[in-house]
Amino acid sequence: MDTDLFRDILASMHSISHDITEILYLRYFDKLGNENKYILSVMLDAYKSVEVFCLAMQEIALVQAGALLRQLTEQVAISSILVERPELRPAYIDHHKFRTAIMDLEKEEQKRRISENYGSYKREAFPYLDYGWIEKGYNERKMLMFAGFNDIVRWKEAYLDKMVHCTITSTSLVGPNQDYPITEAFIQIASKLFDHLCVAFHNLTNFAFVFDGEDRFNGVFRELYKRLFSKSAPKA
Repeated sequence: MDTDLFRDILASMHSISHDITEILYLRYFDKLGNENKYILSVMLDAYKSVEVFCLAMQEIALVQAGALLRQLTEQVAISSILVERPELRPAYIDHHKFRTAIMDLEKEEQKRRISENYGSYKREAFPYLDYGWIEKGYNERKMLMFAGFNDIVRWKEAYLDKMVHCTITSTSLVGPNQDYPITEAFIQIASKLFDHLCVAFHNLTNFAFVFDGEDRFNGVFRELYKRLFSKSAPKA
């Protein structure tokens, strides 16, 4: 396990995610139009997830890191889709506004409102509100496949979903030599998601990730990323 490489790539992702917040607000949030505010909000949440994930990994808090990684997977998929498929933005915004409007209601009342507003069955109400902005009948897996995250989907189902449902515990992640064999896979998948996120942010804003004259994405992160993936890919 290349601990120096892991430390460096976590530090790279953390520094970009930490410093992007001010840039996102000051340069872009009020200057790209109301529609893009919704995309930038998802991206901001994603960068915050990356920042906290990196801290969790440094503390070897693997269960917490897994939960953050699962959250990040959905955030980055939504960001990528909204940037690449602008025709879906109005539907996403509509669903987002409706979710906000009913969030304080009881679950059954939420289901009833969703069903009445969108014509979905009550049993499909929440999945429809979360993913129906892409197409009716979509769920999280279909959304991730739609975003082109095929390899990440397989890995997520093999590890992250099992952690959420407690079929993988923190103790079962410790290897025979008291190492953490899942650490490399966590960092590889996080790096893939981070790469997708930064590409989507660049495509939306044209930001080059240059901080104080230093290209932290292509000049630092991408070089570490190449080294990381010159090793074996994570197994699902």
